[in-house]
Amino acid sequence: YQMLRDGRHIARKSQEFQVLEKLGCAVPSYFVVTDISDAVALHAQYAAGSRAALDYDIDGLVIEFDDLALMEQLGDMGRGPKGAVAYKFPAARKETILRGVRWQVGKSGRITPVAEFDPVDLAGVTVKQASLHNLGVIDRLTAAVGKQHLFVGDHVIVSRRNDVIPYVEEILKMDLGADPPVLRPPSECPACATTLRMDGEYLVCRGEDCPAQVVGGISRWGKKIGVMGLGDSIIEALIDHAGVTDPADLYTLDPAKIESIKTSDGSRLGRTAHIVVAELRSKMEIPLHVFVGSLGIPLCARSACKNIVDAGFDSLAKMEAATVQQIAAIPGMGLGKAREFVSGFQSRRTLMDKLQDNGIVILAKSVGVLSGQSVCMTGFRSPEMEQAIMQ
Repeated sequence: YQMLRDGRHIARKSQEFQVLEKLGCAVPSYFVVTDISDAVALHAQYAAGSRAALDYDIDGLVIEFDDLALMEQLGDMGRGPKGAVAYKFPAARKETILRGVRWQVGKSGRITPVAEFDPVDLAGVTVKQASLHNLGVIDRLTAAVGKQHLFVGDHVIVSRRNDVIPYVEEILKMDLGADPPVLRPPSECPACATTLRMDGEYLVCRGEDCPAQVVGGISRWGKKIGVMGLGDSIIEALIDHAGVTDPADLYTLDPAKIESIKTSDGSRLGRTAHIVVAELRSKMEIPLHVFVGSLGIPLCARSACKNIVDAGFDSLAKMEAATVQQIAAIPGMGLGKAREFVSGFQSRRTLMDKLQDNGIVILAKSVGVLSGQSVCMTGFRSPEMEQAIMQ
């Protein structure tokens, strides 16, 4: 595709390809065009048939300046040169028939509608379902054809965007006959029957014991406090075979007793059990804002909890006594976050006590040379650097 010129005087990209061909390298088909209309015509030719005739997959053409010196002068945008652009092919689209919508409960309690339809072949892949994302997407699809609901039997156009992601592009206004089944959103959580509520365009479940969210809550805790190796398959095995119901139960595990447990793929935990338990025990001391911010209180992750701690609510007792109005007055919070924090804190109080009973120690707010200062990490952000700065 390109070469290091190593002192060779090569002025143009097309010349570079010619040299590569003489050296015996395979190069992609390339064309020198003089204006955009030629590029558009070439793109249309490939979309119509030339693309399918290749013995390798492509998802578009690349248009760039032939003049290499000009390319270098233009510079880049960090992710790519300014003198080149990817001219993507339109996603393959096919018509199929909608057969149902599956309402899927995510780890955070968000309910995602997934369309299920008659299988279609798109870019060599058989596709039979696609996420509808949220109720707003459904409303826009139905409104475009003057409808209020999705129906079993709707004819829909589906694609694979960027040749990867299945997507319902549009509904065709079709005569479905008499009384087709209506695909309405559920009013209760499919996993725990808790009454659902709206959060923006999303349906969410706030059931504290929702089984679909147990894995997510434990996974979130492990990731936020920096435990390595605690994947979903391991968590599911611990829930099914070791009696784990929440993050606090992790701290009662005996690695020798759980190493024989098998995950869903049939493999034993074995040595992994000892590694995970050692990781958990190495992180028993946790700053207050990390402790509270890792419990899954809606809208209140670690950054929001740090604002609360910095505002003077620097103990669990002070947080518990805080009112919605006091939290809302903290910069960066507001009334919505404040309500979620106060109610979420109260509902998780038993879990907090259980975590401490099982050995978790909440560190006092540290004071050092960086206290009260703002620190910016550029280029990358590592948990180790963040922790060093916070301490």
